[in-house]
Amino acid sequence: MANKEPQTASTLEEKKKAEVDAEIKQSRQIIRDAEKRIKELKADSTIVQDVTTWQEIQKLKEKTLKELQNIDGCKSWNLTKMMKVPTFFTYQNPDNAMQKAADDTVDWVVKYRKKNNSVAALIETAQKSHLKMVRKIFGRIKKRNRKADDETEIIVEVSDPLISGIV
Repeated sequence: MANKEPQTASTLEEKKKAEVDAEIKQSRQIIRDAEKRIKELKADSTIVQDVTTWQEIQKLKEKTLKELQNIDGCKSWNLTKMMKVPTFFTYQNPDNAMQKAADDTVDWVVKYRKKNNSVAALIETAQKSHLKMVRKIFGRIKKRNRKADDETEIIVEVSDPLISGIV
């Protein structure tokens, strides 16, 4: 019994402080775990909504593809080919072929109208470009190839507008 000393107040306080610190540490760990679980549940909720959105997109794709194939001249088309089709335009700047618009409220169309008091040139330029665009879109471009040793003309009609630039 000589080795055992009576516990003093300071050792009791240290022991109590250590217990409180351990409990605080454990409580903080529980809070971190709970916050992590909340994040996971929120992500799961978002994923469920995303799956629903994906289903709606798929229905829209199927509907669009069905409507696309009901259009005369587009029976063999798919959505990828449709997405590569340029947007239809009513106005095209004769000075800058890259400026095209379907609406007369576009900034450059308004400026052109103010400058020239008319949009007739824009419409005319667009209509001329429509013919070229339609030939590309629907594969109606005819390429002429001539052989050096043969006088006959060979006309190749390209059926796929995506490869028309290659032939």
